[in-house]
Formats: sequence, structure tokens, C-alpha cells
Amino acid sequence: MSEKDYSLDSLNRFFDAAAERGLLKRNTAQSRKLAANKILAVLEDSETADLRTVDVDSAFERFQNKQGMQYKPDSLQVYLSRVRTALSDFVSYVDNPAGFKPASVQRSRSKPKDANTNSKDTKETGAKGSTPPLDHHEHQHIVVPVPLREGLTIKISNLPADLTEAEANRIAAIIKAFAVINDG
Repeated sequence: MSEKDYSLDSLNRFFDAAAERGLLKRNTAQSRKLAANKILAVLEDSETADLRTVDVDSAFERFQNKQGMQYKPDSLQVYLSRVRTALSDFVSYVDNPAGFKPASVQRSRSKPKDANTNSKDTKETGAKGSTPPLDHHEHQHIVVPVPLREGLTIKISNLPADLTEAEANRIAAIIKAFAVINDG
């Protein structure tokens, strides 16, 4: 019995094989592999020997610091979502190849026409726990970094990708209520 391999090289072989065997659509497999390789490239070789131990948020922050200006915020969030799903699928496969099922539903560009159903599904997805398996709703939320002043950038997270102007105004009004009034 051979020891299980959770390395970055093994992840790359997994996505190539998953595309060949039809476990994942070729484009899906390649986009996840690409995202994982771009983001994980900031890590040392020793850190990529066992991808189960990678702190994805820390790696992503390092990636943003080094190369984030080359990407739009939406693109960065897609990369983060893809690398999370890539690692989830990869570890799941290595743990149990015979029982492997992709962690996420492959999204199609058709639907959702009913916004109420979509937001209900998103709430249910978020309620499953602190690190639920990713599904197609993960692609519908973005994190927006906002530089406030020198040395201070905040992140507004969980914004729907289809945020309306009315919703943005509502969020702005709520944030404005927290401002400290300067009398000077």
C-alpha cells in the first residue's frame, strides 16, 4: 500500500486525470488547476509538500500583495473560490478515490431568474457551518478591499455579485451611520 500524496505535483496530476476521465469538465479542471498554481506559487516548496496544511487565506493574501494589482477584485475572488474548491476536491479524491464526487456543482450561465430563491439558497449554504463545501453560490459573492486611509484597508465581504444600486445605497447608509462626527 503506497502512502497518500497531497503535494502540489499530485494536485496537478489529479486535475489532468480528472479531465481525462470525465470526473470534471476539462475547462473546470484546468481553471482550478491554474488558480491553484498561481496562488500556491507564493509558497515555499516545503509548504506545498502537503496541501492539507496550507492556510489558503494567508497564501491568497501573499498572492494579492505580490500580484493583486494585475487583477480586478472580481477576478481575484474567482481565483480564491477556485483554489478553495481545487483543494477540497483534491484532498477528497486522495482520501477516497473510489468515492470521489466533486465538491461543487459546475455552474451554468442559465438561470437564476428568481432572486428570492437564489438568496434563500445562499442563506442555507452559509448556515451549514464555518467551512461548508463550496457550491455554485460561492461564485456569486465577492469581497471588496477598500483602502480607507494610509495603512488601513478594510474588506467588505459576502457582497452579491449582482448587487443593485439600491442595495449599495442601503449598505452605504448603514456604514455612514457609524461615522464619527468631527466638530472642528
